[in-house]
Amino acid sequence: MALHLIANRRKVLPEPNACVERHAWEKKWIGCRRLSSSWKFLVDLLYSQMSTDTLGLSGNSSELMHDFRSYELDVIDALLESVCSSHVDAPVGRRLADPSLLSSMWQKAIRRGHEGLASEAAIALWEIDREYVWRRIRSIAVEDVSVGNLGLVAQVIAVSSKAALLRRVGESRVLVHLTRMLARSPKCRTGCELLVWRANSAYDGSGNDEASTRGLLEAGTDASDWARVVDAWLLTESHSVRRSGHWKQVSKACPEKRRKFLEAIGASEASSYVAMKGGRTDRLNVMVPIVDQLKALSAMTSTDAGLQCMRPESINGYPAFAFCLYSKPGREALRMILRSTGWGHRLARMGVSNLVGALGSLVFYVEGGLCDASLRVAHAPKIQWISRASQLGELGVPAEAIDELLEDARRDLPLINRYRRLIRLSGQED
Repeated sequence: MALHLIANRRKVLPEPNACVERHAWEKKWIGCRRLSSSWKFLVDLLYSQMSTDTLGLSGNSSELMHDFRSYELDVIDALLESVCSSHVDAPVGRRLADPSLLSSMWQKAIRRGHEGLASEAAIALWEIDREYVWRRIRSIAVEDVSVGNLGLVAQVIAVSSKAALLRRVGESRVLVHLTRMLARSPKCRTGCELLVWRANSAYDGSGNDEASTRGLLEAGTDASDWARVVDAWLLTESHSVRRSGHWKQVSKACPEKRRKFLEAIGASEASSYVAMKGGRTDRLNVMVPIVDQLKALSAMTSTDAGLQCMRPESINGYPAFAFCLYSKPGREALRMILRSTGWGHRLARMGVSNLVGALGSLVFYVEGGLCDASLRVAHAPKIQWISRASQLGELGVPAEAIDELLEDARRDLPLINRYRRLIRLSGQED
């Protein structure tokens, strides 16, 4: 099979050099034989991998890319063989589509293991904005699957920036295949929860490089020790915040320091690859190696078969869980609920500063953030609680009221869906 020739011919491939002409690559690799379409495909593939494409690579070091060249080729080999051996029928996208609802539907259907809904949303969104889809799937893979299936996450990172390869293989085919595999994988949101907890705290000087070279394995169970490790790792990735209507960079990428951290903790090749080349994922990539450490301590998969089998309530053609805080129709529904029910008065009496954000976060915890199969790494329940208390606390929700508010939000989901039905969607007929 032609795909296997990639591995067999790696030894004769020239080293990356910007001065080498394209025809020299072809001559070296195929021995001057006339290019057929299949050979041309493989040359295009290898040339794209050996070039100094740095999309997703933190920093401008071509040396870092060279370190992962062989691993990335192996990852893409495995993905292409999997795609070619599977039967993938791309679903038809929705005709009148709201991009924010489709993006939300895609991610939350993956969390719940709903392959059909997730694939339908992915294709519909791809038909609207193809570049956005390949940026978005990187974030979904690192945020929701993470160490639950690191090999698959690496495949997403590796192929998402290879536009020429995707066009040759078939973008929609690869997209649907990856979406279905993500939906089938165990989910681990611990990295995201660590990031939410320490999102704005890494810049107060709490990061500790010495602690980070040991990672979370030696941090014990003290949350303050975890904080020092997480903050130091976050400071190795670039980050910008929006203040007074303008974006301000608060940290620059430091790939060399990140690589030292990876070497110090003995990170696996897969987690190192995601950490170094999984940029543009809101710093979630640098959480992967330390969560992988927690997975090594202990890991248990808990499944919610009922969640996957449960048919979600449909609202104007979309599953109810798509109407989240980060979709435009979802925010409109939340504002209507706060004005028309007791939720607005109740949260205001608690001193909540952002009513829409607080109610949207509560609904996320009892609806949008649910996963069909969750990989529970060491300390996951404690990290989850700290993360929720931190996020809601910044919005003004008292810690002692969180459990009661979550239970009431879960109870009021039918009421919330009634208000969601009142929202007029773009393109919706009268």
